[in-house]
Amino acid sequence: MVIAKRQAQYVQQRSVSSRREETGFGKAKESLLPLLLYCVVAKPTSPNVLLVPGTLIDPWLGELENWPFFETILSYDQRGVQRHVTISRSQMFRNKRGEFLKIPPTLSYIFENKFSRARRLIIISTYDTHWKRTSETEVEIIPGVRHKPPKFENGKELWIKPPVKKEVYTTDYDDVFGVLVVDEAHRVKNRHTRVWQVLNMQHYDKVILLTPTPIFNSIHDLVGLLGLLSRRVLLELDDARENDAALAKNTENIIGATNEGVEETIKILREIPESDLSKAIFLRPVWVRDIVAAKTDTHVGVSRFIGLLLDLVFIQRSQASILPAVRGSPITLQ
Repeated sequence: MVIAKRQAQYVQQRSVSSRREETGFGKAKESLLPLLLYCVVAKPTSPNVLLVPGTLIDPWLGELENWPFFETILSYDQRGVQRHVTISRSQMFRNKRGEFLKIPPTLSYIFENKFSRARRLIIISTYDTHWKRTSETEVEIIPGVRHKPPKFENGKELWIKPPVKKEVYTTDYDDVFGVLVVDEAHRVKNRHTRVWQVLNMQHYDKVILLTPTPIFNSIHDLVGLLGLLSRRVLLELDDARENDAALAKNTENIIGATNEGVEETIKILREIPESDLSKAIFLRPVWVRDIVAAKTDTHVGVSRFIGLLLDLVFIQRSQASILPAVRGSPITLQ
């Protein structure tokens, strides 16, 4: 119980949590217990989301039956699990008139603000089902660059850089969920995938990532998951600095005006070498510029920022956490 209370404290104080350990060590119970305590102590008023691979739907439903505090809603179409309240595909999609969820009347409280029962709810779904049901795709045309004057060949215009169609993802489920729990989290580590981008846009109050895979085998995998965690961390960084004198001191030289847009971020990151880790995560541009300017060795500066991010992330893991390096000795994460 002491460990459970300590975990709940961390979940309440930290925006995000990462649980990394081998298969069979009880990650499900270790994630549900702090979630339960957080719901009781912090008293949030939003439903929670649990994303798992399709093959783990039944085991998780079975585990949740042992937790009477939680009410399970299944957002997944599959026979054999109808004993649980199920949100169907048609109920999850917005219709052409832009109406919100057509959920069963008994579940109308899900997205009502300040309704305490919502915190007891866990919507369990798979990665693909979740992004399909909570996001939409729009096609954006990026203008091309024409020759001056225009050039043609065989009746077709020649371009310096032709127009490009780009898929843009949007979601109507921004700031409506409470805690996000992702099992097998290493499967959503790639920030270029739709599921990663949709989860990043939905602004969960807290995030708990579970993985039995030695994620530290790849620095890119680690940075990818940190990128998924970083948005909520950065939003609450000021509060964390006010409550943590050591953190405030460590960051006083790299925290500045931080409201630059995405375009400015891209501009700054383009000036950093391809091999640099800061290209792999969403960083605020002023921080990157200040860090790099303050250090003669860019990699030292980048590690300083990653250290800042890790200070705000609770990672519980097995002891075999060694990060291989491209050059030099492997790094043991303490």
